[in-house]
Amino acid sequence: MFQGAYPESPLVWVDAGNFAAVGIASAKVRNEGIIQGLNIIGYAAVMLGERELAGGYETFQAMQKQATFPFVSANIHFEDDGSTLVKPWVLHKVKHGEREIRIGIMGLNRYNTAFLKATRDGRNIVIASPFKVARTLVKEMRDEVDLVVALTSLSISQARQLAREAPGLDLIIGASGGVLSRAQDVAAGVPIVFSGNQGKYLAEVRVHLPADGEGKPGIRRRNHYLNRDYPQDPELQMLTQEVLGKENDINRDLATEHVEREPIPLSRATYAGSETCGTCHLETMLSWKLTSHATAFDTLVAKNQDFSEECVGCHTVGFGRRDGFVNAKATPELIHVQCESCHGPGTLHVKDSSGRYGAAGARSCLGCHDPENSPDFDFYISWPRIRH
Repeated sequence: MFQGAYPESPLVWVDAGNFAAVGIASAKVRNEGIIQGLNIIGYAAVMLGERELAGGYETFQAMQKQATFPFVSANIHFEDDGSTLVKPWVLHKVKHGEREIRIGIMGLNRYNTAFLKATRDGRNIVIASPFKVARTLVKEMRDEVDLVVALTSLSISQARQLAREAPGLDLIIGASGGVLSRAQDVAAGVPIVFSGNQGKYLAEVRVHLPADGEGKPGIRRRNHYLNRDYPQDPELQMLTQEVLGKENDINRDLATEHVEREPIPLSRATYAGSETCGTCHLETMLSWKLTSHATAFDTLVAKNQDFSEECVGCHTVGFGRRDGFVNAKATPELIHVQCESCHGPGTLHVKDSSGRYGAAGARSCLGCHDPENSPDFDFYISWPRIRH
């Protein structure tokens, strides 16, 4: 899409790292899929972040071998001799007309004194302060490149400090949680661009270099929220579906058919199930069965996502609560968006229906029908379809 919009302009794709999945059974499958996707797009450089080392140095090495792009980090290093795990910076060249443009891309992680990873041969990996490293590195790069770019995991305030303490930087691209930078984020004349996390946004940075090579480059930027207005790339979409399917299969194999639950006090409301609700509210239950909520879990089954922890919460009852949905094997009675998904646990109401219970409204909907999952959702249009 971008190449079509700017056919005469070279495109350079970079990422500020910390993309790796951590702490889930399907981490290896997901990480391999992400790297394959970055390979397909043709990334010029990706920063080595702390998450890429969470599974150990050897696991990262396996990831690195699959990448057709370089990882960069100037301040993650071996404690014994100070050598970096990957290149501190890389030189990326592009052609614009007859002109060759040299871009220096460095990686700078946040200073984390608690970070320590040991390799299998007993070497420790630590993180140094990025500011001192950057001052030396920018001086080294400045004479060799036309544009000095820093990929960072710093906070916004730390990124501003970096701009002040490392003269010669042209652009700082960062990722720190879900932070999105504002158009006016500039420090010491250096534009700072943060584009959130989880691949929800894409930062577009347009760079205009002076024709004579003198003076600061002109830089304009904007963040794109990657909603349905942006077309899917067929190859990447196929890869995504393949990876999600593999993850789902792993989770299905690990799912147990029985779950031991902690005892719940009788004074606390738990889930009764829609069939119980229907004994008194038969007409309402029959109208519910005509809605998409009553078959919500079936859409996950059709997409091979019925064991995806990222999806099941909005297609079941009480996922994440100790008395709620666990998986389709152990708690099949809690699949679909049932009465209690919106009205809350109902056992106390079953025992005594005299009190007020379970008022539902916009708040009941917007937890799942958010901009990410339901970008076209309009409460005032949808509510009459399910109102009862």
